[in-house]
Amino acid sequence: MVPHARLGEVLAVFNRRVSVVGRIRTNERGDVLSVTMEDLTAFPPDDALPGIRDVAGAFDLTMGRSIEEHLERLRDTS
Repeated sequence: MVPHARLGEVLAVFNRRVSVVGRIRTNERGDVLSVTMEDLTAFPPDDALPGIRDVAGAFDLTMGRSIEEHLERLRDTS
């Protein structure tokens, strides 16, 4: 259930990924009967997220090695 006062907030992020915090009511078998929303956080739309070119080089995933050296080391340890 969505509190009536927050319906506009929910509709504004319809068709987007969201995180919802709330109370889940279940029956004795564990089937979900209802979810009462207490908080809602919308994730950015896909077109607002950085692309691969935007984050390339931001993380040193190879620990300073060339790609070739890194892959060779991974192969040696498996």
